[in-house]
Amino acid sequence: MTVIDRAIILAAGRGSRLGELTDECPKCLLGIDGVPILHRALSSLSLLGVREVVLVVGYLSQVIRASVGSSFAGMRVDYVTNDRHDETSTGYSLWLAKDALREEVLILEADIVFETPVLERIVAAGTRRSVWAGVKVGPGRDEGILLREGPAGYVERVGRIRRGEQRHSEFTHKCGGIQLLDEVLSQAFREGLDHAMKAGRKNELADLILAELLEAHPVALCSLEGLGWAEVDDRDDLLAARQLLGRSPSATARHV
Repeated sequence: MTVIDRAIILAAGRGSRLGELTDECPKCLLGIDGVPILHRALSSLSLLGVREVVLVVGYLSQVIRASVGSSFAGMRVDYVTNDRHDETSTGYSLWLAKDALREEVLILEADIVFETPVLERIVAAGTRRSVWAGVKVGPGRDEGILLREGPAGYVERVGRIRRGEQRHSEFTHKCGGIQLLDEVLSQAFREGLDHAMKAGRKNELADLILAELLEAHPVALCSLEGLGWAEVDDRDDLLAARQLLGRSPSATARHV
């Protein structure tokens, strides 16, 4: 299996839809069977052979730094701080970490709970190409960033559907919160983020900026069907993730 050296994790947001649960604990440190969501992701990255992680933090950044430290399961951990996390979005957070967008890189959202085989499937699908992970649209998976898979298996269109809006029938998958970019797309994304920030788009989602590059840089859609995956946006999501993945063995690497 191809080894990816670097990962970027976006963990700057508060998670306000979880209410008081995030008053003193960042969303990414909420536990699944007592293991913080972020620790689970880091353990899986380590098992995959990742050597360097860049964590973009913001809300309660000191709590995350104290929890993770400068190394985790043999991986070096560097930090980038988004001091404007309450007025910006993931595009701005990723732009702050743009120096890490080089060579092949994994980009993960910190509120995704998954089993290690999820990353294994993404990396296997990403041999010599970029990959966007997705789960099939269905109940509870029909809002947020949605993707349309084209006949050749590549992401054809990306759209944002807000809660309460009717989903457009053309979308086939919900964004899985993980992308693997090859070296060429990493550089193009870095430049695209630069252009977006210069245009004042600090509140834009990174996914939508990446979507603007698809015509020139095709990205394959990697379905996560059959694997343990959940997104945690609110209390119901957290409960569902605990029920689905509470006994998952994904967090087996030691924290050093």
